[in-house]
Amino acid sequence: MLKEAQKWETKFKGASLFADGSAIIRPLELPWTDGPLEGLSFRLNHIDRQTGGWTAFIKAGPNAVIPAHFNHGQVQTYIREGSFSFDGHELRHNDFYLDQGGVASERVAGPEGVIYYVVFEGGFSRIGDDNKPTGTYIDCNYMYDLAAGNNAAEHLSPPKR
Repeated sequence: MLKEAQKWETKFKGASLFADGSAIIRPLELPWTDGPLEGLSFRLNHIDRQTGGWTAFIKAGPNAVIPAHFNHGQVQTYIREGSFSFDGHELRHNDFYLDQGGVASERVAGPEGVIYYVVFEGGFSRIGDDNKPTGTYIDCNYMYDLAAGNNAAEHLSPPKR
């Protein structure tokens, strides 16, 4: 059975939310928020509190070094503008990369910088001197808190704490 047409919507800066939970997100209307690692900023599109996952556009400036980090789950990356490299590989405009997680790596933005879209199936953390995950687990709640602190999360449901 087909769903009935959307009956109503709530509009926020950069988004329209519908009664059934569907949403239209206009990321270019959302402000960039600094983080979650040094040299990065992001526009948070969606969060999944069941998995800890999240989707966002992430930006790094020219030749920025994105500190080594450990992805705890699968990450899908699509390069929208610019490029970045890691472990001898370069991702360029329109490339798609599927990271199965479980490996720590550093990324370096190209000379023009990079804007990429990510789908995190879980979160990530920094790595310690022993090359193992350490410190804060960066998941959807962490990303929500950063975005909310920049008035860039009103289109997302706040966590139940």
